[in-house]
Amino acid sequence: MYGTANVLFRIDNCYIELLAPTGQSEDSPWNRELNGRLDTVGEGLYAIAMGTSNIATTVQEIRAGGIDIADAADGDGVDEQTGARREWANARMPVKDTRGVPAFVIEHRSPADALPMAPSISPDGTAVHALDHTVIAYSNKECLKLWHETLGLDLRHTLDHKGRSLHFLLLGESILELVGETDPKEPGERDILWGVAYRVKDVPATVERLRAVGVGVSEPRDGNAPDTIVADLKRGFSNDVRTLLIQKEVK
Repeated sequence: MYGTANVLFRIDNCYIELLAPTGQSEDSPWNRELNGRLDTVGEGLYAIAMGTSNIATTVQEIRAGGIDIADAADGDGVDEQTGARREWANARMPVKDTRGVPAFVIEHRSPADALPMAPSISPDGTAVHALDHTVIAYSNKECLKLWHETLGLDLRHTLDHKGRSLHFLLLGESILELVGETDPKEPGERDILWGVAYRVKDVPATVERLRAVGVGVSEPRDGNAPDTIVADLKRGFSNDVRTLLIQKEVK
């Protein structure tokens, strides 16, 4: 239907989805945009999916905010391993209205367990178990207006750090972090879906495990937030996706 192949990893507070074009349904807007992204930018972070329990109402509210969101479209898929069928409806927002960051809303119409939790193949404490935050690098303060006022995400905290403003908004059970210059001299028209931070229970052990299989990871260090330890995947090991591992509630 959409002309894509999908691999989903359900973790504690969301799911991570890998997308690839199949060459089928080339007239699908998903297929066209995904191919265009791969041709011009390459692999990497692609879009933010925001869940809703009532997509019809959500579409109306987003349109009332001035975003020309598409009508909701039904979708379904079959898990190749379990045979479970999942059904959903989603609606895409045009990137011209989201400052260049692909985003859509989705209503799941199947039981949650139709998508089982991703099994861990690593020792306890060294596997990703949740999404902590997603980062958008912005070039214009209109970015905050879009996500906070127009799309209605709850602004939890703002701080200035070394000439940059960081805004933390609640996105489901994770955080959307907007990062940009406090006073941009030349405000831009487009923002960038820049990076992700994943929670693990033991950062030092995770670093050790990843290095053992050849993945480049920084040394563990204290995080900016109190009682956290973090480490970064090095460039070349994450398709240029800035990826942070974070351990919270350090004893």
